[in-house]
Amino acid sequence: MDCLPEMATAIPRVVVFYMSFYWRTRDTVMVSMRRTLLGCSSALLIFMAIWSGTAVAVTRVDLYSETVEVEARDYAARLKGYQEALARVLVRSTGRRDIANEAGIAGLVKGANRLVLQYRFLEDGRMNVSFDGPVIERFLSSNKLTLWSRERPKTLIWLAMDNGAGARTLVGGEQAAQAKEFLEGLAQVRGMPVVFPIMDSVDMAAVPFVDVWGGFSDKVMQGSERYQPDAVLIGRALRDAAGYWSVRWSLHFDGQVQTFNGTIDDGVQVSADWFARQFAIELDSGPSRVQMHIIGIEDVEQYGRVQAYLRDLSMVRSLRVLQASADDVVFDLTLGSSLQVLRRAMALNRTVVQVSGQAAGQDDTLYYRIGK
Repeated sequence: MDCLPEMATAIPRVVVFYMSFYWRTRDTVMVSMRRTLLGCSSALLIFMAIWSGTAVAVTRVDLYSETVEVEARDYAARLKGYQEALARVLVRSTGRRDIANEAGIAGLVKGANRLVLQYRFLEDGRMNVSFDGPVIERFLSSNKLTLWSRERPKTLIWLAMDNGAGARTLVGGEQAAQAKEFLEGLAQVRGMPVVFPIMDSVDMAAVPFVDVWGGFSDKVMQGSERYQPDAVLIGRALRDAAGYWSVRWSLHFDGQVQTFNGTIDDGVQVSADWFARQFAIELDSGPSRVQMHIIGIEDVEQYGRVQAYLRDLSMVRSLRVLQASADDVVFDLTLGSSLQVLRRAMALNRTVVQVSGQAAGQDDTLYYRIGK
């Protein structure tokens, strides 16, 4: 990086020149820039991304902060709140409902105060706590526990309920508000992003009760398109004479269908368990590397958006630019997960889209194009 001091004064002028004449003299400019900046191409592109002020809006779950109710604001109540908050954080970050049964977890939770980065009391009698994520991840790694990545599918829930006495309803909008609130609260605890249909005239026409109850998944999936979900969870709930609900669930994600029977809460619980396995990051595994070729980059802003997006992915430990040309960039990524987990996470966001069938080449490079 011996070139950085010189670049500090030269970059603004180079950037202005590059942006002004890029499209008119692209080939000439690229040849010139390669000669003078090839050894520092990564640094230049990083600077250009920052200089452009580009930000990437990606939906992620906050793994290491939690809000809990506290009885008072004294030390004893605060310590109890820390422990409750950390216990929830561990469930959300690992995706494991039974994480409390793992060796060493009880001791970690007991010493929760040592992991607190900051806390603040809220006016409604609750306390928000933020914990040291890297320390938690080192603990998980040393105990061979996996991390559920921050990038998680947004799941649309269709639930048809029959109370056994003739009352039938679809959960969503103002309908069956209690069931909706219960499932939303459970999903919040598990760190599973969920949405419900608003049940307006469009929904009622596209997906009537009988379609959800009858398990006509094709029609339900078609009616779900307006919400652009990553996954769709369909449930048929029937209450028996004793007042207990039994539900037949089906989870649709990435061309796969998971079916299971259980209670109302099992819809979220079992789905979260399954997603945690699909998006698991093995923290104790050695890093793997892959090259990713991004095509169709039209300007500096797009480059900045792509780089920031890749850098922020949970499973990407580091990245560097190997090659940059007029409209594409080749990145070298160091991963903390399998390629399959990386692909699944990237499919949740349309910043870049994988080239169909890897038609651009037969090597181990991943090929993506700029999303629309």
